[in-house]
Amino acid sequence: MDVGFDIIRKIVKCLSGLELHVVSDSDDGLLETLGERFQCPTGFTRTDAELLQIFKSIDPDCIYEITTYLNIHYQILYVSEHHSYLVLGPCLTSPFSEQEMLCYLQRYKAKESISRKVITYCQHLPVVEHIQLHQLGNLLAQHFLNTQGPIPYKRMDYNWNDMVQKELTLVDHYEEFSKIRRVELRYEFNTALTEAVKEGNLFLAYYFLQQIEFQNDDLVRTKNLLRNTQNLCITINTQMRHALEECGIHPYRLDAVSGEIARNIEKLPSIQAAESYATDIIRQYCELSQENFYLNLKPFSRQVVTYIKAHLSDSLTVKSIAKVLMVNPDYLSTRFHQEVGTTVIDFINQERIDQAAVLLKRTNLQIQQIASSVGYNNTSYFAKQFAKYQKMTPGAFRKKGIL
Repeated sequence: MDVGFDIIRKIVKCLSGLELHVVSDSDDGLLETLGERFQCPTGFTRTDAELLQIFKSIDPDCIYEITTYLNIHYQILYVSEHHSYLVLGPCLTSPFSEQEMLCYLQRYKAKESISRKVITYCQHLPVVEHIQLHQLGNLLAQHFLNTQGPIPYKRMDYNWNDMVQKELTLVDHYEEFSKIRRVELRYEFNTALTEAVKEGNLFLAYYFLQQIEFQNDDLVRTKNLLRNTQNLCITINTQMRHALEECGIHPYRLDAVSGEIARNIEKLPSIQAAESYATDIIRQYCELSQENFYLNLKPFSRQVVTYIKAHLSDSLTVKSIAKVLMVNPDYLSTRFHQEVGTTVIDFINQERIDQAAVLLKRTNLQIQQIASSVGYNNTSYFAKQFAKYQKMTPGAFRKKGIL
């Protein structure tokens, strides 16, 4: 299809873990690919004729996302100019545990031999967030269709009844579907953000806050963008105050903090200032939560712990922390060990692995991305450290779906 296809395929594989294939527009080529990639691995029982009928009827130069009964996703583009199909996938859009998949398959009365085969197959699939999958498919389609405009998009869902009766439904209006999914993601990130603040976990709180796009059309309530962003800050302030009230922090202390934040919100001069202040709101509530969690720590060690938790992605060493706190490195090491009962480095590694475990459970980030986000530039070293503290590899931890 394109002289640079092999390079593009390797880039896609490297960045997302997704396979990219070009299939010739011929019965043999299409049947071979669809039979191999759709039927055998995941228990599909459609006949070749049915499969051909489906794909011979799709519109040219249009992206089709196919979702199987197991929520395995593919994207297919028929490039009419080259008489070829571009197949992206398969992948999952969220990780799953073996038990979850077994329960899911039991609903379809799948035989145990098939279930085990399907689970093994799915456990080796890459996990790509739904919106990212759509964006990647759109970029690839623009390249191969040599256009800058939006590509028509449709979804195909297989609805199964006891794995025997099958029905194919075509869902247009992807934008409406995408909007619904964005709202769902926002609520998911809000929930995760609240939990992180209640735990006083500044690292995760910052991460989940960054996932909430302040200028997302779904969040626009007024034509005044500054007022809109201020209102979002007010919402965060209220949400965090209620969350910490549930943790038992005295209302008088909460009222003092939330009142000061509310007054500052009204003084914000720009959208950029308002978005930046949202981070400060989260910091203040995390620190308030940490006061409960670290009551048994002496002020000096509490200061060290707070700094480490807020800078996990940095290159942390005893020397660098001591420089920030303006103390001697040897003094820092000795006093921290006396007051906390562990070394600074062990505490850093344990905290990094703990946060990585949460990201493996709650996000679809690739393992190398998670390693980098918690301060490990070497993925192999990260895997060794993870296995040391969690007694299993990052990949095994994600597949088990436990936290």
